[in-house]
Amino acid sequence: HPVFRRSVSNLYLFDVIAGQVDRHGGNYIVVIENGVIKGVKGIDNDMAFGKDYDFDRFDAENEGMKDRGEFSFVAGKMPSELNEIDRDFALKIIDLARTKQDAVRGALAGLIKDNEIAATITRLVKLANFLQQLIDTNSGVIKARWQ
Repeated sequence: HPVFRRSVSNLYLFDVIAGQVDRHGGNYIVVIENGVIKGVKGIDNDMAFGKDYDFDRFDAENEGMKDRGEFSFVAGKMPSELNEIDRDFALKIIDLARTKQDAVRGALAGLIKDNEIAATITRLVKLANFLQQLIDTNSGVIKARWQ
């Protein structure tokens, strides 16, 4: 279902920013209203916002681990593993990284440690750069319409 696919893709991208390393099918719920899928909600987020999660490093270290059936510390999908990314959400992430980093810092201040906030901003900027490259190269991964 397109709403489900888009919502899960957006959740995985948000998880990259938040440093969530424990996203799997048991850690989100599908929101259904009147028999219609409206989206997904991430739950069990107690492993988010750590200071050590760097998706570039984990992506490289964990390449092929899932295929070999080995344990991977990072559950969920890396940005490079997504074959569908919502264009509007990608543009919002890029804008957040370019123009609203102080707002992100302010929203997180007092909730998590300063080094965790700094790591969150680093992940945000890296993800924005990755997404911008996909947009610039007209990657087939970026979707404007979901069917």
